[in-house]
Amino acid sequence: MEQYSNVYWNKFYEEGYVPEEPSSFARFCLSRIQTAQASFKENYLLELGCGNGRDAWFFIRNKVSVWACDICPVAIERVQRKARAEQYPTERFFEADFTEFEKGGLNSHCFAIYSRFTLHAIDEEGARRLLKWASQILPHGGLLCIEVRSVKDPLFHSGRGIPVGKDAFIYEEGHYRRFVRKEELNQELVSLGFDLEAMVESDNLAVLGSDNPVVIRVLARKI
Repeated sequence: MEQYSNVYWNKFYEEGYVPEEPSSFARFCLSRIQTAQASFKENYLLELGCGNGRDAWFFIRNKVSVWACDICPVAIERVQRKARAEQYPTERFFEADFTEFEKGGLNSHCFAIYSRFTLHAIDEEGARRLLKWASQILPHGGLLCIEVRSVKDPLFHSGRGIPVGKDAFIYEEGHYRRFVRKEELNQELVSLGFDLEAMVESDNLAVLGSDNPVVIRVLARKI
């Protein structure tokens, strides 16, 4: 995942930019995740790009079994420290590049995959590998939850970034973002054997301070 700048993200988490309370997307997904878990009791939810663990801890406190990864060592170090304090297994928070999961290393026991604001942090090829892997590892009825910035986001049209590929830009301090087209994501998920239970493209879903991006929310079921 070449575009992922550990320098940027290490500084981001060291300086504590991310709130501790769960995202609105986590709250939106919770009941569906709990229902899915009831059908796969031996399994777990896998979060891709957990950051400071805000959503992972929300799910854990609502009795969801969670494993979570992030490529940023500072983020994982901090969330493992919290896990020790909470007496939660530290190995369930691990450092990894999730675009490389297709190469092996994870078993097939996750009933849900949760990706909030991570698909736009990787390039198109990495996202393609990841979604293909997700379609292979999820069981029938397994849940895929995605929230990602859309090409309709004002930031996409701001002219602030340096273009580095299709719908992709480098912003301040090496921050990479790739904006997603709803129709293309829809087609890709359907081609991989997912049934889209919900797909919404809107602002006012992921507001943080003055930032009100247009995002795409997806709940997809493996068929």
